[in-house]
Amino acid sequence: MKLIKRNIFTRLASAIIASAMLVPALAACSDSDKEDEPLIVTEPPEWSVDLMGTAPYPSWELPHSGKYSSSMVAVIELGPMLLKHSGPNDIIAAFINGTCRGIARSVDHNGRMLFFIHIKGNEDEQAKVELHYYNSRYHAILNAADSPTFIPDGDYGTVAEPIKPMFNVGCKYTICMEVNIDSANIGKRIEVTDKDIAGAFVGDQCRGIGYIGDNGYIYMLVYGNDGEEATFSYYSDNDHRIYEISQPKLILKQ
Repeated sequence: MKLIKRNIFTRLASAIIASAMLVPALAACSDSDKEDEPLIVTEPPEWSVDLMGTAPYPSWELPHSGKYSSSMVAVIELGPMLLKHSGPNDIIAAFINGTCRGIARSVDHNGRMLFFIHIKGNEDEQAKVELHYYNSRYHAILNAADSPTFIPDGDYGTVAEPIKPMFNVGCKYTICMEVNIDSANIGKRIEVTDKDIAGAFVGDQCRGIGYIGDNGYIYMLVYGNDGEEATFSYYSDNDHRIYEISQPKLILKQ
């Protein structure tokens, strides 16, 4: 009889131990499942990138009339993140060999804010054109990553297809990377609204915002410093959820 009691006790103890081991495992699975679930929110997130600087309003001046014999027209449009935080006092200036050759403020062209810059030069010049953008809200001067070559009587962008430079060097971050993400990586078919927004994050800091284009891709500029890793999220206003985008971490590099 004692042997039977010992066996019953042994089995009961084993069952208790097994149950104790199973509870954390189930809890872990439950926590993991919750981590994969989208976050439900009541208001759209106010994601924005902090590019705040201390640069005063620039004293750029247009070249004297008649100094140069030719010109080139640049049609510039800001990317979605900078456009969201732009203002009427923002300006873009074009420089050749350190000399200001053209300045423009944005104008409303059929609902699009465009900068029309008449870049002055000489017919025998084939120098690089540097574009500098002053953002009055951020008090920052951002420099374009690409420098087109001056072409007498030429064009750099058109009204139908304006140039969207990657303005990066000069702000508080040293790197600006262009990213295109397939919206299929959200993992759910999204009914896009004008309040939807995608965000890039380093830790809990927003470093870029973007939107789904007609081609189904999310375009954004991601700001940061060398070696930082960025993850991506998407807010759907249709169901008030924030989804983690299944995209490999972006490692920012020079």
